[in-house]
Amino acid sequence: ALSLAAPVWAAADLPPSSPAAAPAAGETGLKEIQIAADSFVRGDAPAAWVQPVTSIPPTSRHDPSLLRLWDTQIRVGAGTSVFVQRAIQVNESSELAQMGQFPIEFSPTYEKLHLHWVRILRDGQVLDQTRSVNVRFLQRELGLEMGMYTGSVTASLLISDLRAGDTLLVAYTEEGENPVFAGRVTQYAGWEAGVPVELRNLRFSYPADRKIQWKVVGDVQPWDSVDAGTIRAAPVAGCT
Repeated sequence: ALSLAAPVWAAADLPPSSPAAAPAAGETGLKEIQIAADSFVRGDAPAAWVQPVTSIPPTSRHDPSLLRLWDTQIRVGAGTSVFVQRAIQVNESSELAQMGQFPIEFSPTYEKLHLHWVRILRDGQVLDQTRSVNVRFLQRELGLEMGMYTGSVTASLLISDLRAGDTLLVAYTEEGENPVFAGRVTQYAGWEAGVPVELRNLRFSYPADRKIQWKVVGDVQPWDSVDAGTIRAAPVAGCT
């Protein structure tokens, strides 16, 4: 894992316990809500600073599900943005119900969610669901008897026509800073996802004159470069 600290706040791309495990609106303590129109946009391109991985690595694995790609890029400047791209291959039909609900957690009170693309890769075809995918915004209630709510919301993407053997490709950016932290940031990016990972990519960019404290936790030492303004991990293949 990579741990960072800097004078700005950003949401972390935490390693999921499974590639996609969205809560359902029927779960106890969850309710579907409406968010401000300017808190969510779909179909826009990633910002110019993003260097997305465009080649999805193949896999010969037969696990029920796996991540062919897990790409995280973090930008700290006048604001903070976190770009995430995941390519999830589903090999067994028993996984389809879970994988068909892709969760993205964010805080719409101070963050904007950009859903760049939602695609299904199937037998050489690209089936684009970016514009058509149903998105539900779910919020977990805390202390129901006291009327307390968390500011965190799950955007649950309801993927249609997902089949065994498909790869689900989703890319999004979370943009915004929590004012509570008054310009401070802590950031964490993990390597273990609970399922096999064919390729893990991580990039963190920031103003060259900004002091950044960071460290690697664990045995992974994949650092390709640490230059003024950029901390970049060499892509790591075959993570499990």
